[in-house]
Amino acid sequence: MSEKENEQHFDVINGLHVRHMNNVVEEIFQYLDAESLQNVELTCKAWRAAASGVNQEKLWQVLLHNKMLTSPVWERLDHCLPSKLPQPSSNSLSSQNLFNKFEFTVKALQKNWLENDLNRDYVDCDVGLRRCVFQMRNKFIALWEPISGIFKIWNRITLKLEEVYQGPPLQVDLDYELYEHALLYSSNGLIYIRNLTTKTTKIYKPFGSENGKSIIYLRVENGFLCAVVDQKQTFHMNYRSDVVVWKMKSPTEIDWENPRRVSSVRMDNTRILMDNKFIVVAHQGSSDTTCDVYLMSKPQRKPNYIKLSVTHRELLFQDGFILVITDKGEIKIVDVATSNSRIIATVGVDFSGRSNFLRIHSGYIFAFSFVGCSHGSRIQIWDFKKATDPTTELPLLPFCSHKLFMEPAMVLHVDTFGVMGVNREMGRVNWRDIIWTLNFLPICNFCKQVKKRLPKCASCKSAKYCSSICQKADWNHHRDLCRKTRDYEEKNAPFTLA
Repeated sequence: MSEKENEQHFDVINGLHVRHMNNVVEEIFQYLDAESLQNVELTCKAWRAAASGVNQEKLWQVLLHNKMLTSPVWERLDHCLPSKLPQPSSNSLSSQNLFNKFEFTVKALQKNWLENDLNRDYVDCDVGLRRCVFQMRNKFIALWEPISGIFKIWNRITLKLEEVYQGPPLQVDLDYELYEHALLYSSNGLIYIRNLTTKTTKIYKPFGSENGKSIIYLRVENGFLCAVVDQKQTFHMNYRSDVVVWKMKSPTEIDWENPRRVSSVRMDNTRILMDNKFIVVAHQGSSDTTCDVYLMSKPQRKPNYIKLSVTHRELLFQDGFILVITDKGEIKIVDVATSNSRIIATVGVDFSGRSNFLRIHSGYIFAFSFVGCSHGSRIQIWDFKKATDPTTELPLLPFCSHKLFMEPAMVLHVDTFGVMGVNREMGRVNWRDIIWTLNFLPICNFCKQVKKRLPKCASCKSAKYCSSICQKADWNHHRDLCRKTRDYEEKNAPFTLA
């Protein structure tokens, strides 16, 4: 073979490897996507040898990190999966395994959306619904009982009661927010942040030595913490108060040193929404909603005003857009930078009822509505990016729309991973309070692990198990729901059951 032919057939990767330049090989491999990186070892023996000489754990960590930065669903999977893989070791590529697990879970999640393929589960919680305050998020369900001051925390996926935590009792000014793995609440001018993973609580005095300050409103949204502050002696919801906003470094770490403050804000029937650019103070009246829009970078400037002819309580804010839903069931989107608005989609039912919900989660819009018959409900999903793209042809059709059987709920939450609700029903002896879920995640109803093969309960088709062992172990818990779902199917054949 000539010297020119040798140059044409020279293997760069092998050449670098035999010269012990594995750091350069690693620099080249970092530009590969996941599929290409997985195929490196299958290319030839020389490339397999080269791959063995680089830090593949680091390469997969970078791929996983980048994917979680660019995909909201991937980012939230880290908080919602019931267990994580073992820590990295010299004999296992745990970051690669975690990447593959996330990739499978997201694909299965999207497939289950399209096929309306859900798991049903429930747990008796015995909480006394009428005097409690519930919040539901990615990984946890939190309840606060005002009289005793007790917080109860359930795992959102396993429905296991993870903690009963004593907060301050009989605090009428207490407000709380559940955000990822943190529970934040305020009392007597202090802000408490409890890490639900480490079970530790830190107490902060955000206003220093200022006396007589009371926090009358607390909210966490899009990586920002907001508190409305007033003097205890003068507080009244018709008075004007100061709004203070802090950037969150993480769910349990706040940048207390650089607050943004909006002075003298009217706080009657008001909600506060935030993102990186704007602070939106929404005043909901009997016939319309008025939004005062402040710049996050210059909160003392005079706000712009946006008036919306809607009264429904759902008001969402994401990436500079307000989403509202009219009483006619039309989803309206408003660009707060330009005040331009347009109807992007129609839910198709009267949305004035309190049991209907609109949510933005992981880059998607979710609409949940009751459709008029016994326990009949509909869930619809739209792509948020397409909805905010001015070039998208309207009306935007949902890529997923399904009817399903669902118990009436006093508290309800809808997001990427499914539907959660809390209701009260008559048990065999007395009333009982129940937390229940419809779960899109591909997990076993008993062991709660993500699995590729999950046969359904043959009787109700609403529960999945990874083995007969798990199904038998869950039967005493599942049989009441199995009977109820099967009875509903017989009475309401036209509905597609989860």
